[in-house]
Amino acid sequence: MSAELVRRHTANGFDSCPQAHGGVNAVQRHLIAWRTFGVMPLVVLAASFAVSNGQPGSSRITAYAAGSSDNVALRTIGGARTGLGHPAGITLGGTSDLHVSNKANNSVTVYTRGARGNVAPRRTISGVRTGLNNPRDVALDSSGNLYVSNKNNSITVYAPKAAGNAPARRTISGARTGLNDPEGVVLDSAGNLYVANILGNSVTVYAPGATGNAAPLRTISGSRTELNTPGGVALDSAGNLYVSNSDSITVYAPSATGNAAPIRTISGARTGLSNPLGVAVDSAGHLYVANILGSSITMYAPGANGNAAPLRTVSGSRAGLSRPGGVALDSRGTLYVSNIKNNRITVYKGCSRNCGP
Repeated sequence: MSAELVRRHTANGFDSCPQAHGGVNAVQRHLIAWRTFGVMPLVVLAASFAVSNGQPGSSRITAYAAGSSDNVALRTIGGARTGLGHPAGITLGGTSDLHVSNKANNSVTVYTRGARGNVAPRRTISGVRTGLNNPRDVALDSSGNLYVSNKNNSITVYAPKAAGNAPARRTISGARTGLNDPEGVVLDSAGNLYVANILGNSVTVYAPGATGNAAPLRTISGSRTELNTPGGVALDSAGNLYVSNSDSITVYAPSATGNAAPIRTISGARTGLSNPLGVAVDSAGHLYVANILGSSITMYAPGANGNAAPLRTVSGSRAGLSRPGGVALDSRGTLYVSNIKNNRITVYKGCSRNCGP
């Protein structure tokens, strides 16, 4: 593991004592675990966003309003009754409730969109029969099926409205799948599943209904791809694929495969990127990125490329962000963020129009 990865690991407060574990030491696994908290890849259909915060004992989610340029959360979900435990992935999916994966609890908790404060979830998926294993990211398909990436190299799929100790409808797992420390998940309009694999430095794509030891339809991997511990994934309305890496956002053409070079790369000192994880794209093409080390959300213009400065940045003591991992947007532009360090979901105003600084 590089010195930079060690630095990022210790900055996130992990145990720095490396121990062998499946050929990867504990320092690297813990760093990767932090990166996997935040993946909230999705095709954004709405204009608000939410953030999850993951500090043990705090358990909160903060909400932000659409069109706001303030660094102040509209609402926060947090407290003992919420069931939040290192909230990582976060998704809305059309008009559905807010779904959050909790790494510390091996659970997925579900809230109404307007939830606030120390509120109990509407539903919780948890228990040995669920197959959840340090769940990292969540995504919903057009039928309401819930997809969850797990630490044990599996993707588990649950029926709409699943609750309690519900077994997965389908599980993608096995040597042929190409899964290698999966984090971010997102589905396109045809039902194809995209998965970012941290240790594999790859993105694997699976057919609708894939199950068992299914080989991917396509794999993006190789030196020309610029993939580097990829975490979050998102799709825009044209089918372009956005991937967060350790220090960049790479964008790929629809149907990209193999050792394909990105069509755009956002990287450089002016970008404000700082260990980016969760990514989301709104209907106008604005890109939202959760930055773990920066405890910030940066938003970029449609088509942003190179060393591009963000149009907006949510950060500072009033924002309520604490190691943000996942981001999700609703149709009104509201931004939802999962915060890994303080166990909160914060909600902010998004920016679907008039998105200047």
